[in-house]
Amino acid sequence: MRTVFTIIGIISFQILIAQNVGIGIPNPLAKLHVNGNQKIEGLNTLEFGSGLIKESNAGKIGYKTFSTIGLDIVGAGTSETNRRIFFFGEGGSTFNGNVVLNNSGKLLLGTDSPINNYGGSLLQIYSPTFETNFMMKGSNGGSNYNSISILSDDGSGWNINHKSQAWANNNHHLAFDYYDSNTNSYVQYAFKLTSSGKAGFGYDWNESPPENAKISVKGGDIFINDISKGVIMKSPDGNCWRLTINNSGTIVTTSVACP
Repeated sequence: MRTVFTIIGIISFQILIAQNVGIGIPNPLAKLHVNGNQKIEGLNTLEFGSGLIKESNAGKIGYKTFSTIGLDIVGAGTSETNRRIFFFGEGGSTFNGNVVLNNSGKLLLGTDSPINNYGGSLLQIYSPTFETNFMMKGSNGGSNYNSISILSDDGSGWNINHKSQAWANNNHHLAFDYYDSNTNSYVQYAFKLTSSGKAGFGYDWNESPPENAKISVKGGDIFINDISKGVIMKSPDGNCWRLTINNSGTIVTTSVACP
């Protein structure tokens, strides 16, 4: 019995002797060489590494197949705990949107071996040299305000802020303040360090420590709890003296080695 196939139209479908298949291309250079768009219907996946020893879903790409909320890319590996994805982007990589780490994931820069002291930091930066840098830069057209927040579960906690000239009487400064989520208010800055090396305690956001003092305190006292400690000052002859106080309130000076 003779079977006859009739093909209507022209289909660009080439099979070479080397068993390369081309769709839309006359001279395929791979087992499957396609010139045009491809579609995978529904929740089906594209799998890489089939036939290798691997975790069942490793190497798969699917549309809402595993997470139900996005395009799912599963790394290579033999188990769910060692699956990995490598990005080779020597010219840079861009993410247009938020980057979320789930399941206690850590963001590691410069290393693939996280340090797990104290539970392990979620952000870890390592440099093979003696210098490790982390930089934050605000926009020149914005408020020039950068902040790192360390908050508890209720949203209260400390903020480490850098404010530029417009915020602090034409003086850049680094400041620590406390935010209370229960009252939705900021506690007066606990500490400020200006770009000219002046340190101040108790100053508000729009105030700077005075320029004629390296350390200044506003709205509070300086308390030295240890009776054997005090304030060390250097005399004109280069010797150093510790100032303490006796039981009658009299200042006592004691010669000490200069720090």
